[in-house]
Amino acid sequence: MSDLRILDDFRKEIEYCTFCPKMCRFSCPVAETELRETVTPTGKQTIVHLIHKGALPLTDESVEIFFKCTGCLHCQEYCLHEIDVPRSLEAARTYAYREGKTLPAVFQLAERMRRFGNPYGRALLPELRKLAPEKYFQEGAGIVLYPGAHLIAERSRTLRRLLGVLAALGVEVFLPNAEALSAGIELLDAGDREGFAGHAAKVKKMLEKAGEVVFAAPQDAAAARQRYPEFGQALGGKGTTLPEFLLAHLEPAKDRLKALSGRKVAYHDPCSLVRRLDVVEAPRKILELCGVQIVEAPWKGRDANCCGAGGAYADVFPEDATAMARKRMEEFGSLRGVPLVTASPRCECHLDGAKADEGIQVLDVVDIVAESLGVN
Repeated sequence: MSDLRILDDFRKEIEYCTFCPKMCRFSCPVAETELRETVTPTGKQTIVHLIHKGALPLTDESVEIFFKCTGCLHCQEYCLHEIDVPRSLEAARTYAYREGKTLPAVFQLAERMRRFGNPYGRALLPELRKLAPEKYFQEGAGIVLYPGAHLIAERSRTLRRLLGVLAALGVEVFLPNAEALSAGIELLDAGDREGFAGHAAKVKKMLEKAGEVVFAAPQDAAAARQRYPEFGQALGGKGTTLPEFLLAHLEPAKDRLKALSGRKVAYHDPCSLVRRLDVVEAPRKILELCGVQIVEAPWKGRDANCCGAGGAYADVFPEDATAMARKRMEEFGSLRGVPLVTASPRCECHLDGAKADEGIQVLDVVDIVAESLGVN
């Protein structure tokens, strides 16, 4: 017999959205990209509501709707009741996963995470150890830089620059020496709560000796801060985002930064950073310290539109996620000669892969800091 009790905890969220007049429709990047009423927050929650009530069967079509969400939380910005739509959809995905009826791409994502500890489906620790000298892998009670899977797998140059920047600032850090190189939010995105619980325990064990943990990826920081405690794996408050950490060390050293006068950069806010962690100004202050002029999109800060990298959306619907990224880039106008900068390796990889014009450059805030400090 099917067990729908996992949805009981989200009865309020599901019913409020189901009977809502779609006041947040315009804020949903999926609805605005796909232009379908079914994938609005109200439409998605209505499908979950009907399944919860037993009025609709669990089919490939209904399960697909559970993944029409990037987890960006933009809809919550316009909700009078502050409903967390991604969390109730996560519960629905968990129900489908436990029933063995989720999508093949989702099962594959969860399997990669369970087997390799990251979404890439390959061992990343050997790659990380090739990127940094042995001294970075000595166990100690100091600062651990948790780079995340995307920085290692696709942005090794940025990771080297980051280590160079920290060395130039006199900040000693260590790197993880185990294969759990993603905090595991991908498992929750897939609906594999049991897999996430086990993964969180591995990450906590790996980081338990650290005095401080700096997360380069916002989604890793959000997972560790907000979701680990639910599974009894809290890191004891030791966990900060890279922009906050960098800013704290750059401000005392601002006289060493070369002003990149005349340079313009467009800045994209990562959803996890601004809406889950409320880190809006730190990346902008870093760019201002480097002397660049920031080009903002009309939708910015806590109101920024999603690029499509979040949740399992890009894994399940890659073409739609690419369309979302291009729609986001178009908000900035012409990006020819104006680098698009972000503070999330995941967003950077997705935006770079989605750009329609090879003349567009997508960078991390770290790249700008490295240039300002003269670090190659």
